[in-house]
Amino acid sequence: MHFANLTAPRTRVRIAILAFFVTLALFVAPWVSSPATAAVGYTVSGSTTSASGVQAAEFIELYNADTGESYEATLTANNYTVEGLAPGSYSLYALSKNTMNPPYEEDVVISDRNVTHNIEFTLLSVVKGSITDVNNPGSPEGRGVLITAEPVGGGKNWQTAVYPTDADPISYELRVAPGTYKIGFTSSAYSTTQYFPQVEELGAADVLTLEPGETVQYVNAAFPLVAGPVVRLGGTNRYETSVKITQQFAPGVERLYVATGAGFADGLSAVPAAARFDSPLLLTETNSLPSATAAEVRRLKPDQIVVVGGTGVVSAKVLNQLGAVSSVDQPVFRLEGSDRYATSRAIARDAFSSGADIAFIATGANFPDALAASPAAAHLDGPVILVNGNSNSLDSATRALLVELGVTKVKIAGGSGVVNESLKQDLAGVLGVTEVIRYSGGGRESTAVAINQLFPSSNTSFLATSTGFADSLGGAALAGFKNSPLYLSPAACVPKEVVSDISRLGSSNRVILGGEGVLSTKVFNLVSC
Repeated sequence: MHFANLTAPRTRVRIAILAFFVTLALFVAPWVSSPATAAVGYTVSGSTTSASGVQAAEFIELYNADTGESYEATLTANNYTVEGLAPGSYSLYALSKNTMNPPYEEDVVISDRNVTHNIEFTLLSVVKGSITDVNNPGSPEGRGVLITAEPVGGGKNWQTAVYPTDADPISYELRVAPGTYKIGFTSSAYSTTQYFPQVEELGAADVLTLEPGETVQYVNAAFPLVAGPVVRLGGTNRYETSVKITQQFAPGVERLYVATGAGFADGLSAVPAAARFDSPLLLTETNSLPSATAAEVRRLKPDQIVVVGGTGVVSAKVLNQLGAVSSVDQPVFRLEGSDRYATSRAIARDAFSSGADIAFIATGANFPDALAASPAAAHLDGPVILVNGNSNSLDSATRALLVELGVTKVKIAGGSGVVNESLKQDLAGVLGVTEVIRYSGGGRESTAVAINQLFPSSNTSFLATSTGFADSLGGAALAGFKNSPLYLSPAACVPKEVVSDISRLGSSNRVILGGEGVLSTKVFNLVSC
């Protein structure tokens, strides 16, 4: 080939014509070789607001389930835009910057035009309360209590979980969409779900209707003792310990007995009385109802509240506070006397109005003997009547009460140093009494062992401190309710005779009343002295 020919006029014309057709072919080929595709690019946009006003979104996304593609929105102030969307069905998901707004979810359909879809976030409601699960303390992650708000009529469940680290109540907060719910609690250590207020049937649960932004408190749960070797019931003070104990009772108790936490006398006589009605005993301060006690009164929903003792031990103010926080139709009533002995007789006369074949007699000067006698008296369905143990004769009021109740068997709690021998002889002479037996030992712990010989067997035994009454009063009522004995122990270790008697009963379970400062880890583990 000679390059000179390329510059010839004829050659130049041929090259120009060839170049024209090549260019034309390159331009036309795509339109000829494949079908035409319609341009896409529809837009979904709108504003974001909430029940409390304009509300910015944290994140908005459209998802096409057919293609599996997601499209994130562009956010500007309180508006959003998603561009470049093909026709089809999408799921719109929006997350508010306000944590009190639940996620927004809605379906959006694009056909042949842009779509305006405004988002209105609802305001969450809040359910608050506390959970006591003495079966689950120290649980590892994965064991605990699941709280579920179940919508009445169906819908999405709302859930949260807590993991107790000890036997103290643990608080929870559950955020839900406004609506009507029943609240359930599922413990990993308990066989069934419990519903508020402490019932095991969904149909019996309370219905909570929650408005946007509303907070409902005191939606509490307490799981009863289940089979297990040892459980400790203790709080930061005597009133919280009292609440921890009464939480073993389901709501709807027939009676709730309330006694002062500052003294023992009135509470001791109330223990067998409470047990007769399968009811708990709560402690209160003299001049003010503790907040934990008030919350527990609400939860228990008693049919009747009985305050034991005069205004000097439980004031009129506390009596009025009890009436205000409870849902009791009957007014709160008081059982009292001129002194601890008269109050003891008033309690016994009220609780055992239909009579009692057996009655315990104990000194009103100290607590240990009457404390151990109280669950035993409940076991035998009789009262504990306090007397002045140093008196040389039985007072006429107690004599009259024993005759009125029809008592035939009298059991004395304690040795002759606390209820003297002349009193025992007088008791034997009461009309209708055919038997008087003294139960005593070398000390308060051994006297409790002697009293507990009245129990032939028991699956559960309770252990209380022998040096203080505060943590034990409510526990004695629970022991009476459970038909179980109560033993006394010093803080450091358990007397050998107590260990031996618990073994005699065949008790596979033990309940320790009070924290480690009251009864040590050695007592918890039943280490003998």
